[in-house]
Amino acid sequence: GVDNVRVLYADGLAPAAKETRYARVLVHGLIEPPAPRLTRWLAPGGVLVAAIAEGDGQRIVRLTLSEEGALRVEALGGVRTLMPLVVGLMRAL
Repeated sequence: GVDNVRVLYADGLAPAAKETRYARVLVHGLIEPPAPRLTRWLAPGGVLVAAIAEGDGQRIVRLTLSEEGALRVEALGGVRTLMPLVVGLMRAL
């Protein structure tokens, strides 16, 4: 019943056929910030949520791309162990 949302399942690390930008990106896998291969998908003001490695553990972060192009990182909390993203894995799933 939600008309203003489009969900896209894709390999975010693979080269894109076209340069589309999104308001929100949710990553299910461990990334290394600032993750330019993923943040390139963000529209100005867009938000990417993902897990990053930190010391002995991992944490969930929100990466926000400002209208000027600066990337802000906010910690959202801890997470159970996730596997790192791997190019091409989405095709295998």
